[in-house]
Amino acid sequence: MSLNFKFKKIGLQPTSIDFPSKWEELSNSLRCILTMKECPGIYACDLHLSIYKLCTSKPINYAEQLYYSFLNFLLDYMKEIKEILGKTQEQLLVVYSELWTSYF
Repeated sequence: MSLNFKFKKIGLQPTSIDFPSKWEELSNSLRCILTMKECPGIYACDLHLSIYKLCTSKPINYAEQLYYSFLNFLLDYMKEIKEILGKTQEQLLVVYSELWTSYF
């Protein structure tokens, strides 16, 4: 059995990917992970495989586009957090406590 055959068997060969739909799936999964909400059907191996396929896709390699999409996603998410925390001092402690406990 050749190494190339193993790649085909588990789906690691470079393929053509529809970036917008794949990014929508990834960003939804990332939002679920960051907000600690229950998201059925999210598996780490699927996320890794999607990222791998985007970075190795042919004829277009989406690694750079993925990087900048992820960067913008995180910047937008941090702006949301900043807005939530931009409350009065009394509200700030309550909101901070709620956000903190959501991670535990």
